[in-house]
Amino acid sequence: MDTHFTEIMNLVISVFVGVAPLSLILASYICIAQATLKIKSVKSCCKALSTRASHLTVVSIFYAPATYMYMRPNSSYSPEQDKQISLFYNVFTALLSPVVCSLRNKDIKGAFLKVMGRSRLA
Repeated sequence: MDTHFTEIMNLVISVFVGVAPLSLILASYICIAQATLKIKSVKSCCKALSTRASHLTVVSIFYAPATYMYMRPNSSYSPEQDKQISLFYNVFTALLSPVVCSLRNKDIKGAFLKVMGRSRLA
């Protein structure tokens, strides 16, 4: 039996289910960025953009592998690869979220840069 039609329908549904929430998230972040750029204080503006950047990083870490997993063709299905991708977007997102958000802290950022071998410029 020809499964081409089924694969096309799965792709269309996956695009709708995957892209619709991501589009709403990006639209909300664009609105937030526009509101943030209207802030008069440069320091407050940078702090707000830093917060949004860390949130957007965590969202990207989650959505990129999930989108790949659900949008690839059925002909390239591999249960072992699905396990690895599922582990990545479920476990690593939960593990990396606090790390990404804590890098906004000045002391933690300085310690991170020191460990990475770069001295922080004042």
